[in-house]
Amino acid sequence: MDFFTSSIIGGVVYDLIKEGVKLSIKNVFGEFYSINLDGNICNEFIEEINSIEGVESKVAYSSNLLNEENRYTVMFEQDMHKTSFAKRLDYIITLMNDRSNFREKINVEKLGKILGFSSVNDLKKYYLFSEEPSYEFIENLAIKLGVNVEWMQFGLGDPFKSMLPSIYIADQILQQEDFMDVQEFIFVIDDEPCIRKLGVIRRFDKFKYDYYPHAFIFRADVGGTGESELFSVYVFLKKLNSMGKMPSGVYKVSDKQFSELFNGKVYPGSIEKYGQDGGTYLLDDFIDLYHSEEEKKKYLNWYGQGFVDCQERIKTKISY
Repeated sequence: MDFFTSSIIGGVVYDLIKEGVKLSIKNVFGEFYSINLDGNICNEFIEEINSIEGVESKVAYSSNLLNEENRYTVMFEQDMHKTSFAKRLDYIITLMNDRSNFREKINVEKLGKILGFSSVNDLKKYYLFSEEPSYEFIENLAIKLGVNVEWMQFGLGDPFKSMLPSIYIADQILQQEDFMDVQEFIFVIDDEPCIRKLGVIRRFDKFKYDYYPHAFIFRADVGGTGESELFSVYVFLKKLNSMGKMPSGVYKVSDKQFSELFNGKVYPGSIEKYGQDGGTYLLDDFIDLYHSEEEKKKYLNWYGQGFVDCQERIKTKISY
């Protein structure tokens, strides 16, 4: 069973619990969604969670409840949405709202306005009636949101699977047709020293993000091909910096989080919730190759041996 709808409800429930609000039919399901559901089962679901004491215990209990097949989740998945499109769209909205520093929550009404629809009914009718939208309608909406079209149409693949080409020479990103449309480049580093990689996410507007599926090598223990890729990262960053497009910092995440981001399982914009704790000036310092032993020791202290080794590989290649 797909637990899309359970994830949607879970997002609402967790927020309410953390705000200290008592759960109710209205604040969990809303007047619009509850018309499709069995009110008695909804009440039992809410009362069961409300009976648990303590915020953390309540969140853990509701999470377990919504991630297993039971009479609640069966009903939610089968009856809450009239169309598969509505279920997937709500799931996307839930993922997009999963950003700690993004206080404005998105809902169907706001999304309709953002996407330029003349009325919210252009979207809501797919919640009220059983007719699915046309493939063209779904494709246009998916493209505007940066969502995998095949997933939005048929549920195939992962929701944010990248449609961008795999680029192995980083400075070739500068030659892409939509390069000037990118508002911000976001860099993510894998916090695994032995397999350290640098991922590139692109932000186009308040909601639309995408990413390059190939993550670039960011370590020194590589052969000739790996060295060329590392050097291309250096060239790319140097050129971005000269164009005033260098990011203010880099995000550092675990290998699992990195994999989820760059395999389309989570919303690329959710990177914002991790914070730029990977070293605010790491990339700036990377392209500012050390010029003295004192500066080398400083970088060694700040970023570790792997960082200095990368700079040494770059310095050697430049000297050829």
